[in-house]
Amino acid sequence: MSKTLSGILQVAAGIALEFTPFAAIGTSLIISGVTTIASALLTNTPKPPATETAIKNPTPARVSGYGEGRHYMAFMLYVTDKGGYAIDVGAFHDGKIDSITGYYLADQKVTVSGGYVQKGEGIQFGALSDIVQVGTTLGVTPNTAFSAVISHVPDQWTANHRGDGIVTGYVISKPVKAKDYQAVYPTGGPNNMPLSLVMKRQLVFDWRDTSQSVTNPSTWRYSENAVLHLAHYLLVRDSKDWATHFAPTLAYWTAAANDADIAMPLKGVQAVMTAKADHGSNHLTLSTVNGLAVGMTITISATGNTSLSETRTVTDIAGLVVALSSSLSNDHPLGSQVSWASTSGAPATEPRYRSCFAHQHTDAHKDVINGLLACFDGWLSPRSDGALVVYSGRYYAPTITIGPDQIVSYSIQDGIEEESAINHIAVTYVSANHAYSVVDTDAWENTDDIAARGKVLSDNLANQVPSHSQARRLAKRKMAQLSAPKRGTCTTNAAGRIALGQRYLRLQAIDAGTTFLDAVVEIVAPVKRNLQTGGITFNWLLADPNVDAWNPATEEGLPAPVGNRIAPAALAAPTITSATPNYGTDSSSGAFGVFIDLMVTGPNREDLTWYARTRRAGSITWGERQYSDLAPGALVEIATEFVLVDAFVEVEVAYSIGDGSLSPYSGITTVSTSSTGILTEDGQALTGEDGKPITSE
Repeated sequence: MSKTLSGILQVAAGIALEFTPFAAIGTSLIISGVTTIASALLTNTPKPPATETAIKNPTPARVSGYGEGRHYMAFMLYVTDKGGYAIDVGAFHDGKIDSITGYYLADQKVTVSGGYVQKGEGIQFGALSDIVQVGTTLGVTPNTAFSAVISHVPDQWTANHRGDGIVTGYVISKPVKAKDYQAVYPTGGPNNMPLSLVMKRQLVFDWRDTSQSVTNPSTWRYSENAVLHLAHYLLVRDSKDWATHFAPTLAYWTAAANDADIAMPLKGVQAVMTAKADHGSNHLTLSTVNGLAVGMTITISATGNTSLSETRTVTDIAGLVVALSSSLSNDHPLGSQVSWASTSGAPATEPRYRSCFAHQHTDAHKDVINGLLACFDGWLSPRSDGALVVYSGRYYAPTITIGPDQIVSYSIQDGIEEESAINHIAVTYVSANHAYSVVDTDAWENTDDIAARGKVLSDNLANQVPSHSQARRLAKRKMAQLSAPKRGTCTTNAAGRIALGQRYLRLQAIDAGTTFLDAVVEIVAPVKRNLQTGGITFNWLLADPNVDAWNPATEEGLPAPVGNRIAPAALAAPTITSATPNYGTDSSSGAFGVFIDLMVTGPNREDLTWYARTRRAGSITWGERQYSDLAPGALVEIATEFVLVDAFVEVEVAYSIGDGSLSPYSGITTVSTSSTGILTEDGQALTGEDGKPITSE
């Protein structure tokens, strides 16, 4: 089939993250000398006779991205030379990137070595001789024109066709005999196998690294840190000045970036095989070995056929190559799933907040900023001097109070009207195990609200983050915000401007001696100046100090399956038979407080792990922990960690079995932790330094 590029119009290919028809190229990428090309027919192709195809699409928007992601080609050259070689040249990403980590032809992952696609199953895309040639650049300035392309079409492509500052690539497909055509080009030939690249994208400035300079981008480095991504966008794309907008508040940016790097525990890891392993093999090559150690058990599942799953013990790890205790009983093709549970001896972790965010340069700044903030439940607001204050998604104890002396007016809304209520959030993430496409993980639900209303009220959360665990942690925070039992507005006088730059504060709404609210609230950015009062106006919602509690065993959920996944048999929920508040001293800290002693009935088996979760009655978010059975036998006994004193505390229990399956939680049991008449071991009343009853708040 003959190919031609009509005029200087380019075809717009898509980005796997977005499923939208755009790729990284703009008007400045129309390199001089590209003209309409009348080319020879591709020889040795099957009948019917070849025809000429032209591509006529408007110039697509430029695209840039952060973290690791996959981009398709936007064509700059689409021709066949006189020898029958099909030649495609195109752009992928605006701006210099760190590296290219993967190649796809027609959505099929391929290996490129020595500039050529290596032989796949059968002889597709390659053979013993070189069939499909691929070359790329990293978007440096100046770039270097592709010599391989110049050698084929020197009248159409010259040394001046560099594409400075743009990630570019080419595919040169060799003509083959008709009898081999379908085997070599199973997707229908060069016209139907667009190139896409997986890349570690933009380099960003990390001020915490003293070797980097804000004025010298050549010192910047690749990072998945979502806070650094936001800072880069504001600095480079939104033209914020470092000295004005960042330097005065750098401590906030550093704290947020450090928080994004904190290692979060994982329940387990899902990897994929990056090379096939045939029957009899005793080695696997994996996409990751996060948390994997010698002696651990892994499960290998052939893609599309879970009946061929088998388990093996790891005997050695060399890079990404894993040695097995015995040879495989089945063939496992490229892309098969391999999984393992995290252990205390070799815990699997991931950074708290990463992003794999891609955006078009035509997108509104506020949309990109909000998208990046969503990747770490971030909070961004200008201070009174114009410097930007940022917080990551993390609760902190407030340092200021806004009370009657600062409040001009306020409103309080109790509860949420049904038309605004949400009790089910569908959650997606970008999965490297699924060719960097958007896939589903388990939805986050407020099961108590669903049961009370008798219906599901759904929303979705589609952040561009690279793991299901992070997506679920963000969904937990989102549900807490959407379900906050109180919310409202507040307008202050000039003295209330101390709230600028604060995400959490204590709000005291007192009128005529009556306290209507005295609680920690979260300010919903942005904060607005009020010219009438000289102060500020902000929206707020009741904060949940327990929102960051996280138990991966019960809350992480499951990643999207690679291939088919067999639904496990349902487990029966346990039952709490008694729940008694007790008062005592913590063995490690010596602190005195209240805990709940639980007696529970459940299945009688040896592979059980028990969990309990507690919260103040009426709260949305649970605090969950794993517990030991203190009295093994027919009944299970659990002593919780310290809970609130002088409160009604709700408690539930669940268990998991050896394969990681989690039971439903028991019904809620409510316990009163009144401290009336309770004395500490030294005979003192159970109170804090302020003379008030001890609580965990």
